[in-house]
Amino acid sequence: MSSLTGALFFLTAIAILLLSIRLLSKDDRTSSNAGVLGSLAFLTSIVALIAYLFRTPLLYEGEETAKMALTTAIAFFFLSSSVVALSGRKSIPLRYFIGTSTRAKLLRTFVPLSTIAVLFGSGASQILPALLGANPALVFALTAVAIMVLTALFASLISAGVSQEIDAANDELKESEKNLTERVKELGCLYRLSKTVETPRHHPG
Repeated sequence: MSSLTGALFFLTAIAILLLSIRLLSKDDRTSSNAGVLGSLAFLTSIVALIAYLFRTPLLYEGEETAKMALTTAIAFFFLSSSVVALSGRKSIPLRYFIGTSTRAKLLRTFVPLSTIAVLFGSGASQILPALLGANPALVFALTAVAIMVLTALFASLISAGVSQEIDAANDELKESEKNLTERVKELGCLYRLSKTVETPRHHPG
């Protein structure tokens, strides 16, 4: 067995144990710990899959160390994803990505965007020089420029959407404050009117 496979077995087993304990204790900290361990296993499996994508499997060249099989990396990818999903909405790291807050929206957008940009740049710099027979430095430079332009374009579109939502929320808040101020004035008028009605009039004589 590969040492990396053993480490992933250890992480996912502890995470599943913590999820089982959570069913009994209802402790959010246990869920967060399981989510963190599941995330570590998830990221490790992604590294292994990317290594296979670039035809350089981890620990492949060592004669005394067994390599992690591609099917094993795929299995741990789905297993660790399930562990993270089962850890719950309030656990780490899901609570940073779920919800309507600005931070959650930005994380849901820019984390996948940056990941795709890095993978695309790395893959292009590895594959295109061999396919086109071009200078690797030129291919890398063109790829970097293309990634910067596309990232800036997507970032501007996303930030525009987020800005519109924030502006809409601010407009609703201002409208609510205006309505509240008007209601307070109305209540003040009613209160003064009620005091006027309740105050008895003294007639001379």
